[in-house]
Amino acid sequence: MLFILLFIPHCQAQDSGATVQQSEPTYTRAWEVRHDNDFLQFTDRYYTSGTFLGLISNFESDKDSITSYQYKFYIRQEIYTPADLEETDPDRIGRPYAGFMGFDNTLMVFKEQRSFEYQLYLGWSGPQSLAENFQNAFHSTGAQDSRIASWEDQIANTMHANAYFTYLREWKMAPNPFAVHISMRPKAAFGTRDVYGQYGMSFMFGRRDDFKTTSAYGHYGSSREWYFSVDLRYRYVLHDATFEGSLAGDRSTLTRQVYPNLFLYDFMLVHRRNRNVYRIGYQYHLAKRRNIEPHLYMQFSFTRYY
Repeated sequence: MLFILLFIPHCQAQDSGATVQQSEPTYTRAWEVRHDNDFLQFTDRYYTSGTFLGLISNFESDKDSITSYQYKFYIRQEIYTPADLEETDPDRIGRPYAGFMGFDNTLMVFKEQRSFEYQLYLGWSGPQSLAENFQNAFHSTGAQDSRIASWEDQIANTMHANAYFTYLREWKMAPNPFAVHISMRPKAAFGTRDVYGQYGMSFMFGRRDDFKTTSAYGHYGSSREWYFSVDLRYRYVLHDATFEGSLAGDRSTLTRQVYPNLFLYDFMLVHRRNRNVYRIGYQYHLAKRRNIEPHLYMQFSFTRYY
Protein backbone atom coordinates (compact mmCIF):
# COMPACT_ATOMS: atom_id res chain seq x y z
CA MET A 1 0.00 0.00 0.00
CA LEU A 2 2.84 2.41 0.78
CA PHE A 3 4.32 1.91 -2.68
CA ILE A 4 0.93 2.57 -4.35
CA LEU A 5 0.56 5.85 -2.45
CA LEU A 6 3.64 7.23 -4.18
CA PHE A 7 1.91 7.34 -7.55
CA ILE A 8 -1.18 9.31 -6.49
CA PRO A 9 -0.71 13.09 -6.95
CA HIS A 10 -1.77 14.88 -3.81
CA CYS A 11 -1.62 18.29 -2.16
CA GLN A 12 -3.49 19.91 0.68
CA ALA A 13 -4.82 23.48 1.04
CA GLN A 14 -4.87 25.02 4.52
CA ASP A 15 -7.78 26.91 6.10
CA SER A 16 -7.20 30.27 7.80
CA GLY A 17 -9.54 31.50 10.56
CA ALA A 18 -13.32 31.28 10.17
CA THR A 19 -13.15 31.96 6.44
CA VAL A 20 -11.74 29.30 4.17
CA GLN A 21 -8.93 30.77 2.09
CA GLN A 22 -6.78 29.20 -0.56
CA SER A 23 -3.18 29.29 0.65
CA GLU A 24 0.10 27.79 -0.39
CA PRO A 25 -0.50 24.05 -0.97
CA THR A 26 1.46 21.50 1.02
CA TYR A 27 2.88 18.87 -1.29
CA THR A 28 3.47 15.48 0.28
CA ARG A 29 5.07 13.56 -2.60
CA ALA A 30 8.16 13.98 -4.73
CA TRP A 31 10.37 12.27 -7.27
CA GLU A 32 14.15 12.54 -7.31
CA VAL A 33 16.98 11.99 -9.77
CA ARG A 34 20.50 11.73 -8.36
CA HIS A 35 23.85 11.04 -10.00
CA ASP A 36 27.29 10.51 -8.44
CA ASN A 37 30.39 10.76 -10.62
CA ASP A 38 34.13 11.44 -10.35
CA PHE A 39 34.38 12.57 -13.99
CA LEU A 40 34.86 16.26 -13.10
CA GLN A 41 37.77 15.29 -10.83
CA PHE A 42 39.44 13.78 -13.93
CA THR A 43 39.57 10.37 -12.31
CA ASP A 44 37.80 7.15 -13.16
CA ARG A 45 38.38 4.80 -10.26
CA TYR A 46 36.91 3.17 -7.14
CA TYR A 47 33.29 4.39 -6.75
CA THR A 48 33.26 6.01 -10.16
CA SER A 49 29.51 6.56 -10.68
CA GLY A 50 26.06 5.88 -9.30
CA THR A 51 22.54 6.62 -10.56
CA PHE A 52 19.46 6.77 -8.31
CA LEU A 53 15.81 7.24 -9.34
CA GLY A 54 13.44 7.70 -6.42
CA LEU A 55 9.91 8.38 -5.24
CA ILE A 56 9.11 9.93 -1.85
CA SER A 57 5.83 10.06 0.07
CA ASN A 58 5.18 11.89 3.36
CA PHE A 59 2.11 11.23 5.50
CA GLU A 60 0.89 12.06 9.00
CA SER A 61 -0.23 9.74 11.76
CA ASP A 62 -4.00 9.77 12.35
CA LYS A 63 -3.60 8.99 16.04
CA ASP A 64 -0.63 11.15 16.98
CA SER A 65 -0.03 14.50 15.30
CA ILE A 66 3.49 14.63 16.79
CA THR A 67 4.56 11.67 14.65
CA SER A 68 4.86 11.70 10.85
CA TYR A 69 6.15 9.17 8.36
CA GLN A 70 8.05 9.10 5.11
CA TYR A 71 8.41 6.26 2.61
CA LYS A 72 11.11 6.27 -0.08
CA PHE A 73 11.59 3.88 -2.99
CA TYR A 74 14.73 4.02 -5.15
CA ILE A 75 16.08 2.14 -8.13
CA ARG A 76 19.88 2.37 -8.03
CA GLN A 77 22.94 1.30 -9.97
CA GLU A 78 26.54 1.69 -8.79
CA ILE A 79 29.85 1.16 -10.60
CA TYR A 80 33.19 0.39 -8.91
CA THR A 81 36.51 0.04 -10.77
CA PRO A 82 40.24 -0.10 -9.98
CA ALA A 83 42.48 2.90 -10.66
CA ASP A 84 44.01 1.45 -13.85
CA LEU A 85 41.16 0.42 -16.15
CA GLU A 86 43.48 -1.37 -18.56
CA GLU A 87 45.38 -3.45 -15.99
CA THR A 88 44.68 -7.19 -16.22
CA ASP A 89 47.30 -8.57 -13.81
CA PRO A 90 45.36 -9.56 -10.65
CA ASP A 91 48.38 -8.84 -8.44
CA ARG A 92 48.44 -5.19 -9.56
CA ILE A 93 44.73 -4.44 -9.21
CA GLY A 94 44.05 -2.51 -6.01
CA ARG A 95 40.36 -3.36 -5.91
CA PRO A 96 38.09 -5.61 -8.02
CA TYR A 97 35.54 -4.40 -10.54
CA ALA A 98 32.06 -4.43 -9.06
CA GLY A 99 28.61 -3.49 -10.28
CA PHE A 100 25.46 -3.33 -8.16
CA MET A 101 21.83 -2.77 -9.11
CA GLY A 102 18.85 -2.96 -6.82
CA PHE A 103 15.92 -1.44 -4.98
CA ASP A 104 15.86 0.58 -1.76
CA ASN A 105 12.80 0.65 0.47
CA THR A 106 13.05 3.11 3.37
CA LEU A 107 10.60 4.06 6.10
CA MET A 108 11.40 7.11 8.24
CA VAL A 109 9.51 7.91 11.44
CA PHE A 110 9.73 11.57 12.50
CA LYS A 111 9.08 12.88 15.98
CA GLU A 112 10.15 16.15 17.62
CA GLN A 113 13.67 16.90 16.35
CA ARG A 114 14.50 13.24 15.81
CA SER A 115 13.84 10.42 13.37
CA PHE A 116 14.23 6.66 13.01
CA GLU A 117 15.10 5.26 9.60
CA TYR A 118 14.56 1.62 8.54
CA GLN A 119 16.02 0.69 5.16
CA LEU A 120 15.92 -2.56 3.20
CA TYR A 121 18.12 -3.05 0.12
CA LEU A 122 17.42 -5.88 -2.35
CA GLY A 123 19.64 -6.22 -5.40
CA TRP A 124 22.27 -8.09 -7.32
CA SER A 125 25.94 -7.78 -8.23
CA GLY A 126 28.12 -8.90 -11.13
CA PRO A 127 27.56 -8.75 -14.91
CA GLN A 128 23.79 -8.99 -14.36
CA SER A 129 23.91 -5.49 -12.81
CA LEU A 130 24.79 -4.14 -16.31
CA ALA A 131 27.47 -1.88 -14.79
CA GLU A 132 30.05 -3.03 -17.36
CA ASN A 133 27.63 -2.35 -20.23
CA PHE A 134 26.75 1.16 -19.04
CA GLN A 135 30.32 2.24 -18.35
CA ASN A 136 31.78 0.89 -21.59
CA ALA A 137 28.90 2.36 -23.63
CA PHE A 138 29.60 5.80 -22.11
CA HIS A 139 33.34 5.61 -22.76
CA SER A 140 32.88 4.46 -26.35
CA THR A 141 30.28 7.12 -27.24
CA GLY A 142 30.04 10.01 -24.75
CA ALA A 143 33.74 10.05 -23.87
CA GLN A 144 35.53 9.02 -27.03
CA ASP A 145 39.30 8.38 -26.92
CA SER A 146 39.02 7.47 -23.23
CA ARG A 147 40.18 4.17 -21.80
CA ILE A 148 37.82 1.19 -22.01
CA ALA A 149 37.83 -0.88 -18.83
CA SER A 150 38.75 -4.54 -19.05
CA TRP A 151 36.19 -5.64 -16.41
CA GLU A 152 38.11 -8.85 -15.83
CA ASP A 153 37.55 -10.78 -12.59
CA GLN A 154 34.67 -8.59 -11.47
CA ILE A 155 32.62 -9.49 -8.40
CA ALA A 156 30.39 -12.44 -9.36
CA ASN A 157 26.66 -12.56 -10.02
CA THR A 158 25.02 -12.71 -6.59
CA MET A 159 21.70 -11.73 -5.05
CA HIS A 160 21.96 -9.39 -2.06
CA ALA A 161 19.79 -8.37 0.87
CA ASN A 162 20.82 -5.74 3.40
CA ALA A 163 19.19 -3.92 6.30
CA TYR A 164 20.17 -0.49 7.64
CA PHE A 165 19.02 1.37 10.73
CA THR A 166 19.71 5.08 11.32
CA TYR A 167 18.85 7.29 14.27
CA LEU A 168 18.96 11.07 13.86
CA ARG A 169 18.77 13.79 16.52
CA GLU A 170 18.92 17.47 15.55
CA TRP A 171 19.47 20.70 17.49
CA LYS A 172 18.76 24.22 16.22
CA MET A 173 21.52 26.52 17.43
CA ALA A 174 20.61 29.79 15.65
CA PRO A 175 17.53 31.11 13.78
CA ASN A 176 17.12 32.33 10.19
CA PRO A 177 18.23 34.17 8.11
CA PHE A 178 21.49 32.33 8.78
CA ALA A 179 20.37 29.38 10.84
CA VAL A 180 22.70 26.80 12.34
CA HIS A 181 21.58 23.19 12.81
CA ILE A 182 23.67 20.37 14.29
CA SER A 183 22.70 16.71 14.21
CA MET A 184 24.12 13.36 15.18
CA ARG A 185 23.38 10.28 13.08
CA PRO A 186 24.53 6.81 14.22
CA LYS A 187 23.91 4.02 11.69
CA ALA A 188 24.20 0.23 11.57
CA ALA A 189 24.20 -2.09 8.54
CA PHE A 190 23.91 -5.85 8.26
CA GLY A 191 23.45 -8.20 5.30
CA THR A 192 25.24 -9.87 2.41
CA ARG A 193 26.45 -6.56 0.99
CA ASP A 194 27.48 -4.35 3.96
CA VAL A 195 28.22 -4.95 7.62
CA TYR A 196 29.34 -1.87 9.55
CA GLY A 197 28.70 0.53 12.39
CA GLN A 198 28.87 4.28 11.76
CA TYR A 199 28.71 7.51 13.70
CA GLY A 200 28.27 10.87 12.01
CA MET A 201 27.78 14.55 12.74
CA SER A 202 26.14 17.03 10.37
CA PHE A 203 26.37 20.84 10.43
CA MET A 204 23.95 22.94 8.36
CA PHE A 205 24.31 26.69 7.80
CA GLY A 206 21.94 29.09 6.06
CA ARG A 207 18.24 29.74 5.51
CA ARG A 208 16.49 26.47 6.30
CA ASP A 209 13.01 25.39 7.38
CA ASP A 210 12.22 23.58 10.60
CA PHE A 211 12.78 19.87 11.13
CA LYS A 212 9.47 18.64 9.65
CA THR A 213 9.30 20.99 6.66
CA THR A 214 12.89 21.21 5.45
CA SER A 215 14.13 19.67 2.22
CA ALA A 216 17.12 18.34 4.20
CA TYR A 217 14.94 15.38 5.17
CA GLY A 218 12.74 15.16 2.09
CA HIS A 219 9.89 17.42 3.24
CA TYR A 220 8.14 20.27 1.46
CA GLY A 221 7.92 23.78 2.91
CA SER A 222 6.51 26.99 1.45
CA SER A 223 9.59 29.13 2.10
CA ARG A 224 12.70 29.32 -0.06
CA GLU A 225 15.81 27.59 1.26
CA TRP A 226 19.51 28.31 0.74
CA TYR A 227 21.91 26.36 2.94
CA PHE A 228 25.00 24.21 2.90
CA SER A 229 25.95 21.21 5.00
CA VAL A 230 29.16 19.62 6.20
CA ASP A 231 29.04 15.95 7.23
CA LEU A 232 31.77 14.11 9.14
CA ARG A 233 31.45 10.34 9.52
CA TYR A 234 33.48 7.48 10.93
CA ARG A 235 32.63 3.92 9.83
CA TYR A 236 33.95 0.67 11.24
CA VAL A 237 33.62 -1.86 8.42
CA LEU A 238 33.29 -5.59 9.03
CA HIS A 239 32.38 -6.53 5.46
CA ASP A 240 32.13 -4.74 2.09
CA ALA A 241 30.85 -6.85 -0.82
CA THR A 242 32.27 -4.42 -3.41
CA PHE A 243 35.72 -5.63 -2.29
CA GLU A 244 35.12 -9.02 -0.70
CA GLY A 245 32.11 -10.49 -2.50
CA SER A 246 28.93 -11.61 -0.79
CA LEU A 247 29.07 -12.34 2.93
CA ALA A 248 27.11 -15.51 2.16
CA GLY A 249 29.77 -16.56 -0.36
CA ASP A 250 29.89 -16.37 -4.15
CA ARG A 251 32.12 -17.30 -7.11
CA SER A 252 34.20 -14.13 -7.20
CA THR A 253 37.69 -14.93 -8.47
CA LEU A 254 39.36 -11.72 -7.27
CA THR A 255 38.65 -10.18 -3.87
CA ARG A 256 40.46 -7.81 -1.54
CA GLN A 257 40.18 -7.36 2.21
CA VAL A 258 38.81 -3.94 3.12
CA TYR A 259 40.47 -1.70 5.74
CA PRO A 260 38.07 -1.56 8.73
CA ASN A 261 38.50 2.15 9.63
CA LEU A 262 36.90 4.48 7.11
CA PHE A 263 36.45 8.26 7.31
CA LEU A 264 34.00 10.13 5.06
CA TYR A 265 33.63 13.90 4.58
CA ASP A 266 30.76 15.47 2.63
CA PHE A 267 29.96 19.03 1.55
CA MET A 268 26.56 19.82 0.02
CA LEU A 269 24.96 23.04 -1.27
CA VAL A 270 21.14 22.99 -1.36
CA HIS A 271 18.59 25.38 -2.87
CA ARG A 272 14.80 24.93 -2.74
CA ARG A 273 12.67 27.17 -4.91
CA ASN A 274 8.95 26.62 -5.29
CA ARG A 275 8.54 22.86 -5.74
CA ASN A 276 12.09 22.18 -6.92
CA VAL A 277 15.16 21.25 -4.86
CA TYR A 278 18.67 21.38 -6.32
CA ARG A 279 21.70 19.78 -4.65
CA ILE A 280 25.34 19.76 -5.63
CA GLY A 281 28.20 18.59 -3.48
CA TYR A 282 31.48 16.81 -2.96
CA GLN A 283 31.98 13.47 -1.23
CA TYR A 284 35.49 12.65 0.03
CA HIS A 285 36.35 9.15 1.24
CA LEU A 286 39.66 8.11 2.74
CA ALA A 287 41.26 4.96 1.34
CA LYS A 288 39.38 1.71 1.93
CA ARG A 289 42.64 -0.23 1.72
CA ARG A 290 46.16 0.72 2.71
CA ASN A 291 47.57 0.44 -0.82
CA ILE A 292 44.95 2.56 -2.65
CA GLU A 293 44.31 6.30 -2.59
CA PRO A 294 41.51 8.46 -1.14
CA HIS A 295 38.66 9.26 -3.48
CA LEU A 296 36.70 12.42 -4.32
CA TYR A 297 33.52 12.52 -6.39
CA MET A 298 30.63 14.91 -7.05
CA GLN A 299 26.94 14.43 -6.39
CA PHE A 300 24.10 16.08 -8.32
CA SER A 301 20.44 15.80 -7.34
CA PHE A 302 17.10 17.22 -8.49
CA THR A 303 13.85 16.76 -6.57
CA ARG A 304 10.37 17.81 -7.71
CA TYR A 305 7.40 17.88 -5.30
CA TYR A 306 3.86 17.20 -6.50
